[in-house]
Amino acid sequence: MIESPDVQATLPYYRISINEAGVSGVKFPIKIERKGQIIDLSATASVFVDLPEGRKGADFSREIESIYLVISSHKLHSIEEVAFKIASLALEKMPYSTISRVYLSADYFKKGKNDAGMEIFVPYTIFSNSVVKSEGSRRLSIGVVVQGMSSCPCAMESTRALMVSDFPDLEEALKRIPTVTHNQRNRITFEIETPDGNLPEADDMIKICEDVLGGPLQSLLKRKDEAALVYNSHKNPKFVEDIVREVAVKGAEKFADFPLETMIKVSSESDESIHPHNAKAYMSLSLREIKEQLDKTKS
Repeated sequence: MIESPDVQATLPYYRISINEAGVSGVKFPIKIERKGQIIDLSATASVFVDLPEGRKGADFSREIESIYLVISSHKLHSIEEVAFKIASLALEKMPYSTISRVYLSADYFKKGKNDAGMEIFVPYTIFSNSVVKSEGSRRLSIGVVVQGMSSCPCAMESTRALMVSDFPDLEEALKRIPTVTHNQRNRITFEIETPDGNLPEADDMIKICEDVLGGPLQSLLKRKDEAALVYNSHKNPKFVEDIVREVAVKGAEKFADFPLETMIKVSSESDESIHPHNAKAYMSLSLREIKEQLDKTKS
């Protein structure tokens, strides 16, 4: 029997440590048992470990093996649990590493009804990032990606000024109503990371994002639904900066009893309709920092 040499365990030519070595874009199905229901998800994961300067390579097959052992050997109740178990097992299988990271995302559909009473399915992305260290610490996160419509407040005020110039007798009315502006398809990415594994429900995070945007994008919109979506967006025009701040504040209020070290990360990106580029804003603050900044604003 021919034994294959363990090339990964040999010395590298350049003895320099590596932060992340592993596999990315691994696709697999998972079943989540939650609230008495079985949720089928199509997941994609990337699994990485750090590599010491004296080792040529990581054992990538052990990372893949960790994925399949977790999804086949455990009852799973959340995607953050899946990510954590994979990260923990990968670190156990590769004792030369001190840290394991797993990035996991999945397509997620929620059933609902539009204003006409028709049953619809709204698509989202949910994701979890897990960091496990050999000395025992860990950080887990849960995140959502929600699409909605946003309207530009700057263009609205500029067009309002033009309309007042063209129709001076309507100036008072034009000051009170939403006017012409350009719209964008906006994507909110909302992630909460905690040091203790106590994480919120993804559905609660989705609701926060949809409340800020005024509702989700839907494939099926009848005339009444379409009119309501556009009108509500124009009544509440927002920059990407406004969206990020509002999601962060509503998240801090909703999850106020979480540890103060909890990280709240929010990004908002708009596919611009009048520019060849996008608009984007991002923030990452601890729950403590958000509360302190809000307290300063109130004082």
